[in-house]
Amino acid sequence: MESEQIALTPDQRYFPLVGKFALFAVLASVFLVGTFFLLINKDLDWLSNVGQTIAMAQAQKAVLGEFLFVGGGFLYICWW
Repeated sequence: MESEQIALTPDQRYFPLVGKFALFAVLASVFLVGTFFLLINKDLDWLSNVGQTIAMAQAQKAVLGEFLFVGGGFLYICWW
């Protein structure tokens, strides 16, 4: 390029890869926090409705399983 005197100019809409990665990380984090907030809200409502009819250990396992399922789904989506 230098020997042929060709000058390359970047596009007007240049957006570095680091910026794209940071934008993705911020949006993914906001989406993840929002989803887990809604998940906790729903689980608290569910526990208040069935709190007396189900054992606490069984309710804890159900909530933990739901968190692991949603977290695993997020990992799968972000990894592939």
